[in-house]
Amino acid sequence: MSRSRSRLGLVIAVTLALGTALAAFVRKLLPFPRKITAQHKGPGETLVTFFGDSITEGLMSASFVDVLAGRLGRDGYRFMNAGVGGDTTYNLLERLDPVTESHPDVVVILVGTNDLQAYLRGGFLPPLNQALKKLPQAMTPEWYTGNLRGIVTRLQQATPARIALCSIPPLGEDLDAEANESVQLFNQAVRAIAAELGAVYLPVYEQMDAWLRAQPSRPRQPFDQSRVGGLILRAAWMHNILGHRWDDVSARTGLTLQTDSIHFNDQGAKLIADVIEPWLRTPDAPQP
Repeated sequence: MSRSRSRLGLVIAVTLALGTALAAFVRKLLPFPRKITAQHKGPGETLVTFFGDSITEGLMSASFVDVLAGRLGRDGYRFMNAGVGGDTTYNLLERLDPVTESHPDVVVILVGTNDLQAYLRGGFLPPLNQALKKLPQAMTPEWYTGNLRGIVTRLQQATPARIALCSIPPLGEDLDAEANESVQLFNQAVRAIAAELGAVYLPVYEQMDAWLRAQPSRPRQPFDQSRVGGLILRAAWMHNILGHRWDDVSARTGLTLQTDSIHFNDQGAKLIADVIEPWLRTPDAPQP
């Protein structure tokens, strides 16, 4: 009888702990989708806005914005995280107002992962995400380019901000797979828009490519559209409910930088921050 009670007590304790962790995670996600509001800097502060999707938002992966805040937060920088999970360039163009109303000194744009997912699926996002994000037409490199041009142009017209465009990170860790050929195609557009409009191109993809190729030889997982939804849920469960570190989630999934073939662990977030930080610290730095 006492053993049964002990087991029952253990089950109840574990259930309560998991329930508490799940409730805390749900509270982090609410309101959903996340609403971005304008922010205003204090005297002497430099307001840096990070504009993008879930990689910027940092709820489903390690946050490169938090890494930068830890490095630069005491140096007069104020950070605005304007990342929203699932967004494409179309969605960013539709929600620019809170960014321009904040009158940022710097805007760092990292967007394109969801555009690429849509492109690789024939033009549209997975059904649930498509229902939320409402892409009005099929995604193409040309539409992506036009949206990105529109984002940068409106920022330049409405703010005095220095603007940087980050190249889109790899999809999966097999750099020679078809998905990453498409990433490089879209990154040609990122580089071209930066050159056309006088923004700075920050080589996030290139940094990750070099880091991954320098690792000991091992089979690298390609991006697989049919598995990515399950991998995202698994990674979120392991980190937010079971309490595993993002790096541990990667190791259990057979990845080194990514947690689910899209989002990044602590090392991945650090690499993104490493690309952005020198440019932030040097206002007149030349384009990398």
